[in-house]
Amino acid sequence: MAARPPLIALKGVRLQDGQRPLFDGVDLAIEPRTRACLVGRNGAGKSTLMKIIMGQIEPDSGERAVQSGVRFAYVPQEPVITGETLLDYAISGDAESWTAEAWLHTFGLDPEKSALNLSGGEIRRAALAKAFAEEPDLMLLDEPTNHLDILAIELLEEELISARCAVLVVSHDRAFLNRVTQTCHWLEGRRVRSLNKSFDAFDEWSTKVTGEEAQSLQRLTRTIERETETFYRSITAAPATRVAPARLTPCGPTARNGSRMFRASSISASIPARPPASWSPTSRASPRPSAIVPSSSPSPPASSAVTASPSSAPTARARPPWSRSCSANSPPTRARSSWVPISSRSTSTSHARASAVT
Repeated sequence: MAARPPLIALKGVRLQDGQRPLFDGVDLAIEPRTRACLVGRNGAGKSTLMKIIMGQIEPDSGERAVQSGVRFAYVPQEPVITGETLLDYAISGDAESWTAEAWLHTFGLDPEKSALNLSGGEIRRAALAKAFAEEPDLMLLDEPTNHLDILAIELLEEELISARCAVLVVSHDRAFLNRVTQTCHWLEGRRVRSLNKSFDAFDEWSTKVTGEEAQSLQRLTRTIERETETFYRSITAAPATRVAPARLTPCGPTARNGSRMFRASSISASIPARPPASWSPTSRASPRPSAIVPSSSPSPPASSAVTASPSSAPTARARPPWSRSCSANSPPTRARSSWVPISSRSTSTSHARASAVT
């Protein structure tokens, strides 16, 4: 079955209520001979949206498209009865006199009854009779069951189901909506979502929609937090410092024995080209000989005295040629021979003295 063109369509409707945005891109279409309900929380703007559909309020932006020749009938939440009698009120619109009189009788009202001192139920039934008497293409009812008894509500349900016009109802009577409606329009979050089913399926559908939107909002929130953290890290992160490996750079001429002075950063070291001639593998285990400096203390007994020969007189130790600095201007550096292990240099002084005495 081909889709019927809507009687009225709203597209991208926006409306500001003071400082509060009421509608933000509302899209709504009402097809001929469809019975729909407009539901939403209190204060969402259901009555205001019905007035926009009727053309009583101009939106700030958006489009309102209406088929030519479409007739509207609107029953507000608080109708105002004008005229001297109920018949005068019923024919104040486009209704014929006989049609208005027939519908007043249908809703249990006397057409000649005075329009003053009416009860809430009588006012509501007179407004409904006037709306049906106008034979509209689209009837808009705002809380039509208020002040009606059970019999009047059942009568209204029967007349709406058998009506040939399209109906848009705003009501908090769930039983009434379950029996009358075919389509649901949900006004939530300043927008309208539509369900092509009766109000019976609204609760399940609205719960599903709410859950999906909550999950989508959580994913969006996590994405924003992740991108924000990455953004601030890229701003506050210090640049990585690369430490270049130390390099040994020659800093002087080659000595006679082949040793050269090398410099790494601020440290100078003399590296011999070959081991000294006096070095042997067995010298690693033997302590380094040293001279005994005479002491000023009293001499030991004659049995234990030792006479030092002229050759054993203490002399200054000459620096090895391979430890000399190759630069005259550079400060003297103490070279460490790589051919003598540290353990042999750390031999106790007592062992060295004993070896010299022997």
